Amino acid sequence: ISACLVGSEMCIRDRSATIYNLLTMDDDHNLLTVPAEILRYRIFPLLSLKDVVRLDTAYFVRRGQVDFHSALTSVTFEGSTSYKLDSHSISWLKKRKVQLRQAACVADLEDRDFVSLACSLAECRTLKLEQCSLLSDSAASALTLNCTKLVNLNLHSCIDMSNVGIISIVQCCTGLQTLNLNSCKFLTDTALVAIAQHSRRIQTLNLSVCNGITDSGLSQLARQCSSLQAIMLRGCTRISDSGVLEIARHCSNLASIDLASCTSITDASVMALGQHCPRLRSVFLNKCSRITDAGVIQLSQS
Repeated sequence: ISACLVGSEMCIRDRSATIYNLLTMDDDHNLLTVPAEILRYRIFPLLSLKDVVRLDTAYFVRRGQVDFHSALTSVTFEGSTSYKLDSHSISWLKKRKVQLRQAACVADLEDRDFVSLACSLAECRTLKLEQCSLLSDSAASALTLNCTKLVNLNLHSCIDMSNVGIISIVQCCTGLQTLNLNSCKFLTDTALVAIAQHSRRIQTLNLSVCNGITDSGLSQLARQCSSLQAIMLRGCTRISDSGVLEIARHCSNLASIDLASCTSITDASVMALGQHCPRLRSVFLNKCSRITDAGVIQLSQS
């Protein structure tokens, strides 16, 4: 361990495996064999949040916390979207005043918990709130106040968020490149217009099962978000050829589009995609009953 602590910060990062293995042992007693000198180095961002919480607990029980807490001050963790934060870990984050660059939350998270978590997300770039169906516009408000650096945001099945919450998010998080609004059932064209105005860097947009959106909103989106590379419209039953034609004409970088269960589209849509989107690699058309073999053949030959 001492050898790992010798040299520049880059050297420490290069040799971090040995330190990491020691700090992540299952036996908490071994955690306490870590020399105090390690606390003076920037080791914490190299660890998972789960392991830092364990280390914090071990020091609290057997050594006291002064040095440990001092070392944690203003530390920003890389975080993880596979380790889902619950109310306990959120409370720990708030108490220790640390930051996360990426985070995911458990499905039963409530607004009050997210309001507490938001204070730890000032540096967050990726936030996954998939299946957090209890979150409402109050959570969206906390997000806009604290999480303005977001690049990737997943709100899949945040079914209680309305246009108000979505609009406030895109107005404040203008750097969004990936936005998942799958199954946000209250979403309408009003939110799409806001996305078009404030999220012009958007590259991937999931609007699946957002049955409130129409060709009008999709047209506004297409004309102002020309950087779109992937769009998912699965189950958007009010979308027709008119909206898809606008996407095809204005989003020439499009590589993937999901139109499954868009029952109003016809061969005109797939032919337009083939004609205007040379980078197109994947098109989902299952349960599109008005698409014929002729349209699919024309698309495959484009």
